Amino acid sequence: MKAAILALCALTAALFTAYAQPSYWIALNFKVTFREGGVVEVEAKLHPFNTSGASLIGVREVESELIKGSERIVDEIVMMLADNPRLLRYKVTARMERREDETVFCDVANTGQLAEFKGAYLLRVEAYLNTSNYVRPLGNGLFEVKVRDSFTSIDPRSWIDVLEFRFENIEVREYRWEPPFAHGPRARTDSLLRWINFNELEAPDFYVFILSIPGFEYSGEPPEVAAEITGAWVGGDGLRVKVRNLDSVGGYVYVRALSRDFEQARKVYLPPGGEREVVFPSVNTPVEVELYSGSVLLSRMEASLSEGGTAEAPAAWLRTALPVLAALAVAAIITALAVHAVLKRRSGMRAREGYMVAESFCKRGMPC
Repeated sequence: MKAAILALCALTAALFTAYAQPSYWIALNFKVTFREGGVVEVEAKLHPFNTSGASLIGVREVESELIKGSERIVDEIVMMLADNPRLLRYKVTARMERREDETVFCDVANTGQLAEFKGAYLLRVEAYLNTSNYVRPLGNGLFEVKVRDSFTSIDPRSWIDVLEFRFENIEVREYRWEPPFAHGPRARTDSLLRWINFNELEAPDFYVFILSIPGFEYSGEPPEVAAEITGAWVGGDGLRVKVRNLDSVGGYVYVRALSRDFEQARKVYLPPGGEREVVFPSVNTPVEVELYSGSVLLSRMEASLSEGGTAEAPAAWLRTALPVLAALAVAAIITALAVHAVLKRRSGMRAREGYMVAESFCKRGMPC
């Protein structure tokens, strides 16, 4: 697979056209290392080569362009660990450091054979799983951790060719990949799993691990924004809740309404500094409203009665009175139909009698 270097698609290689420079390719491999305490380190190793397959490592113009494009690689690494980069806490610990002792593999000619390049430019990111929404606690000290092929999520024609996972003092209980028809790891030990994917069908979209991580406590999905409930009222049209974004960035929040026989939630997007009104058509009072972002409770308020509001929303007494009202309605309809039929029959009889009287007069020679 090959694509534009600005997209830095996958691990095989990516085509790049430098300013006033000939086209060349980038071989790109990843290594993901899980450590105690929920620390994960992601290394990207890059090796440039020309269209003939000759190495370009150390070429000043190429090296300059790689450094300029390094932020895009950082973004792709972050997207491997979370679907919202703003929520993940991470730091860049190495940015395009030249390493002569590293090796990068690449299917240069798309033949299913890996070529080996000596030397690499290394970019390393250290992230913290307790700020990732790709982590799910399973209980008993176990966690499900997902790693996404961020290239495939942007373009299904791209994929990660070489991806190695290492586990330092981490016990791997189970692992799988999604979709299941993709290929599994080519190399596996207790502390290493390595995938080599030659095409998009072989490459998984997600790599999923059940891990026992010593010293790790997951605090839950971090909030996207800071927000608050500014008002909550129950009236004839139900519950109305107003929420306001206190941040200079936009994000999603969840508004949850709770009463004695009612529980509903709405997910809404709040623009930067914006306010939204959320309506729950039918609730009973008292009703409490909660506001969440991620898995964090931001605000809580008990709804008050608005002018014209009642302690019981219409649906509450309607549920009780509905059978009686339905029976009365059916009886009224039947009665109305019966009265209508009788009146119609009597009207017809009167019309018939009038016709007979008129006919009798005509027969007697009287003008009709």
